Amino acid sequence: VICHGPYRPLPPGRIRVTFDLEKVSEQSAELKFKFGADQGASIFHQEKRRLSASERKCRLHFDLQIDHAVEDFEVVVICPENVLLGVKEIAIELL
Repeated sequence: VICHGPYRPLPPGRIRVTFDLEKVSEQSAELKFKFGADQGASIFHQEKRRLSASERKCRLHFDLQIDHAVEDFEVVVICPENVLLGVKEIAIELL
């Protein structure tokens, strides 16, 4: 796991979560993203995204629907152990 958080309140509705990532490793990587609340008990969305071996810096967008207000919105990013990856920024915007 390379990222947990930001544990912030969000109203119901559509949101866009944008990740700015930087991959140091030269191999491709399959990343797993989970979006939820209630300390992981409520998962709104899960998705896998693959980064090619040549991708170093990338921006990924996820458009999500939250059906009810949450107090602790959480993002979890899971990366294979043999891949060095940094999360430069996570932006959350209401749509």
